[in-house]
Amino acid sequence: MKPKLILCLALVLSGGLWGCATNQIKRSQSSTASEQIPHFEDLGNTYSYIAKCESLPTDDKAVLKLAAESKIDVINIENIGEIQIIEANYFRDGNNEIRGAQWNGRYYVLRRNNEGFDLVGILEGNIYRWHFGKTLALQAHWHSGAWTDDDGWENYPWNGRTFGAIAPVSLPTFYKPTSQ
Repeated sequence: MKPKLILCLALVLSGGLWGCATNQIKRSQSSTASEQIPHFEDLGNTYSYIAKCESLPTDDKAVLKLAAESKIDVINIENIGEIQIIEANYFRDGNNEIRGAQWNGRYYVLRRNNEGFDLVGILEGNIYRWHFGKTLALQAHWHSGAWTDDDGWENYPWNGRTFGAIAPVSLPTFYKPTSQ
């Protein structure tokens, strides 16, 4: 079986997607409201949240479709743990409703913990890469034409809790990149 199909079946059989649109998103505890980050008990709630952010339908069928058509990259990083990066995809009539013709869009960065997942970053672009230097960072490039060098990459540095600076939680786009 294909991995995405197995993931979707696991979510459905565990009840992870059914009724998830009505579940509330928990916020990780922090000293100030602007430092709170969304927390999800399971991937079903995560995909429901992504559907809302992307202005997609949030019914069970649409959320399951989003989960099946999206791509997840997983990496384990020493002293941070498991990071999952979701490239959200949602196809309708042969068109990707999220990423468009040039494949630009958001990448949702999750950090697994004992209680589920924390949303620790949202990258914007059509490609991303890891930067392992003095500080760990994710970098994303927004496609606006051909590029041949390292210009145009936005830097999302790891600050111990998130990749990038978190904006107030009431905004639909939570993260703003810092300049290189």
